[in-house]
Parts: sequence; C-alpha cells; structure tokens
Amino acid sequence: MIKIKSIQIEEVRGIRNLTLDMDQNNFVVYGPNGSGKSGVVDAIQFALTGEIGRLKGMGTGDLSLSEHGSHVDKRDYPDDSFVHLEVEIPHLGKAASIRRKIKQPKNPTIRPDNEEVKAVFDNVAQHHEVILSRREIIKFILTEATQRSRDVQTLLKLDDIDTTRATLKTTENKLNTAYAHAKSKAMNSEDSLKRHLDLQELKIKDLLAAVNQRRKVLGLPTFTELKKDTALSEGVAESGEPGAVIGSKQTALSDIKAICEAIVLVHRELEF
Repeated sequence: MIKIKSIQIEEVRGIRNLTLDMDQNNFVVYGPNGSGKSGVVDAIQFALTGEIGRLKGMGTGDLSLSEHGSHVDKRDYPDDSFVHLEVEIPHLGKAASIRRKIKQPKNPTIRPDNEEVKAVFDNVAQHHEVILSRREIIKFILTEATQRSRDVQTLLKLDDIDTTRATLKTTENKLNTAYAHAKSKAMNSEDSLKRHLDLQELKIKDLLAAVNQRRKVLGLPTFTELKKDTALSEGVAESGEPGAVIGSKQTALSDIKAICEAIVLVHRELEF
C-alpha cells in the first residue's frame, strides 16, 4: 500500500493547475457542483493506473483518454497534461514519486528508478479497486446481488472464478464416473477370479495355493509368491508351439468332448 504525500495536477480534465498536500493523511475534497472534485479523483486514478474510469464503460460513448483526458484548452497539447504524485511506501520505508502524462499513459516516470518501487506501482495499477468514483460506488449499491457479485469479481480481476469453478466441477464429475466404472470393473474381475478358483475370499495364501494346484495339474512350476506383475499363465505355451503343455481352450474342450464320447461307447460295449 502507498500513502499520498502530495499531488500536482496540470491541465487534466477540468483542472488547470492544482497542488494539494495530503501529508499521508486521510482527506476530503469538497466544494460546489462543477468545482472539480471528481477531477481530483480522476487525477489520482490516472496517476496510479494510467486510466480514468469516467471515460470508460457503459454510457461513455466515444469518450477516450487521449481526446478527453486533457483540459479542453490543452486537447491538442497532451504533453502538457500530467499528474505528479509524491508518496510514501510504508512497508519499504521509502519515499517515491510517479508522474504520468496524458500523451503517454502507459509510460510513467517513477523515482527512485528501482525494481522494488516499480513493483509497488505496478501492483497498484493492476488493482483499480483502490479508486472508485461516486458513480461506481452507487452502481455497486443499487445493482442486484447476483450482478453485484459479478461486478466485484471483475473489479478484483476474479471474473474467471466461475469458469474455474465450472471446470473443476466438470472434472470432478468425470473422475467420479471413471472411478465408479473402474470400481465396478474391479469387482466383476474379482468375482470372476473367485468363481474360477473356487475361493470365498482372495487372500494371498489361499490364492497362491489354488493357483499352484492348477499349475501342478498342467505340469507347470509352482509359484513361491504372488507379486503385482505375476502372470498366472506363465509357462503355458500357445497351441502349436514346440513343447506346448496345453493347447488352446477350444482344443482342450474338443479333447474333453472326445474323451466323454469314448467313455460312453466303452460303457455301452461293456453292457453288451
């Protein structure tokens, strides 16, 4: 934050020449209508942000800083129109100044010319809420609550909050859907494995015993432990490969069917 020590206004808006000493204190600008009270606020805003709020937004038509920022008698001489602030930066313990001309609103002269002081003025320039005109304050008071919330978010440069919130909600919904699908798939796979191995629960000890029992039947080496990357079909060769222990499922089913038919024929012959 900064505290204003003094302000010098030259040919800005309705003010020809004015110097005020604030001495870092709170101050009130008062006077009859048209005396330039708002001009002082405009000048402070311009010095700190490079903009004049009353020349922007709804209802301002074709008004612009370059055309209407200077005093009407100096419209063609914007280089003569400027605002100079002397300020105190408490957290740095330093005095500083900023001078900004209507002709070059984006290029203020800052003293002392160091990064610390520049950073302070840059930060203030990004926060237009430090200076609100009477019209803007009244707008916040009169507008409905929902719109006021949006306006405040815009003022504080937080207008992307709704977009971020919507994106996060969409992401949450997608992740919940993916999680539910993965959980269902895992449960189905677990039930299928328990049925195939005739197990009530998938405990490591029981699972290892059931797998090794079937591997012994197939003449395969047994496992001493089960790891997350253990392939239960390890050693089972594909049908047709040299040294195949067991063929494909279809081949095995055909062999079983043939054996069953042969048993039936032998049984009939024995009956006769």
